[in-house]
Amino acid sequence: MTKKIEGRILMILFDNYYPRDPRVRKEISTLIERGFHVDLIVKRGEDEPEREERDNLTIKRVSFPLERRGGTLYGILYYAIFRHSALLEALRRRKINYSLIHVHDLPAAFSSVIAGKFLGVPVLVDLHEDWPDLMLLLARPDSILSRFLSRALYYLLRIEEGLVLRLADGIITTSDIFSEDIIKKGAKSERVVSVENVIDLNEMRRVEEAIKRRYEKGGRFRLVYVGGLAHDQGVDVPIRAVKELEGSLDLEFIVVGDGADLPRLKALVKNLGLEDRVIFTGWLPFEDAMSYVASADLCVRSGKRSRQLEISLPNKVFQYMYFAKPIAAADFKAIRRIINECECGFLFEPENHVDLAKKIMDNIDHLDEMGRRGREYVESKMNWDIVSEKLIGLYSKIIKSPGDEDIGNDP
Repeated sequence: MTKKIEGRILMILFDNYYPRDPRVRKEISTLIERGFHVDLIVKRGEDEPEREERDNLTIKRVSFPLERRGGTLYGILYYAIFRHSALLEALRRRKINYSLIHVHDLPAAFSSVIAGKFLGVPVLVDLHEDWPDLMLLLARPDSILSRFLSRALYYLLRIEEGLVLRLADGIITTSDIFSEDIIKKGAKSERVVSVENVIDLNEMRRVEEAIKRRYEKGGRFRLVYVGGLAHDQGVDVPIRAVKELEGSLDLEFIVVGDGADLPRLKALVKNLGLEDRVIFTGWLPFEDAMSYVASADLCVRSGKRSRQLEISLPNKVFQYMYFAKPIAAADFKAIRRIINECECGFLFEPENHVDLAKKIMDNIDHLDEMGRRGREYVESKMNWDIVSEKLIGLYSKIIKSPGDEDIGNDP
């Protein structure tokens, strides 16, 4: 049976998995609702099927050799070879009349732009991160080779970034600050749109109903962090703030997540004698993670100083707001704009645990009101129903006359 659609999209995602990536999951859902068919080429996770067919979504998962082993060799192979398979995957589908190539993040963007020029198909680049800066942040300080490779990749990706910003037909970023940054680097402002990592209200309402009263907390003031535990996230700062507040506030800190920095953070907790006050849950399913957010008195978004964190606006910020939780945020440009606009929390100096401890005590009587304003903000302004219109608006600009297409055999 054939089906009339608005257009066919080739989407490429090599730096995460589907449906685990919430941003990509929301975008695909919106595109399908608007009548598009999406062919998704995505990195294959463990035990995931190679091919999958869903309603107006065709998934092909590609395996990269040595990925599960990780390490330096895989990193070299990925940046030298694997990421450029975006070009091969696009050329293999040259007989399909695509309306648009939508590529996620910079590593696969250059090859995708070249493919688009070759095929005569417009390309939309969806930038989740400042990848060149991220390369520097991921370098292991104890490894000369790691530092050398990170620096080399930084310069390589900066060169590719400059070309992509000029050649792409459209660019999506995750914050206004990020958009302003790439426009300064040469992107045309009319081609750039900020599509923030906001929440899907319907999804969050289902989660909220499922987690009611799951985690009851005791009498202690509860500080909660949800997210990755990489060094650049600066989770050591709220841990040290817990120590700083001993004697002033009966405080516990719940750390929900996993990552390379976890062993160092656990050692820090032990050295500070905070084993009864800092609890590491490890990685948790989404509903369980949100259960801890729902039980919090205050949620934190920490971080080390970097360009990447200046421009980023992570999904967890809006999750905190949905549950009416005030936010203690390290003072970076993108989140500063949000905190100041909705007055839903307070800022502290990055990497300064003493300032964080002081700001907690200074604001402790105003936290409920801050949380209420955050909830109002995501319900009225910063949610996917509203923000997704910017995505569709950019699609409409790029795809001037998509027409109808007959879906037969998928690739």
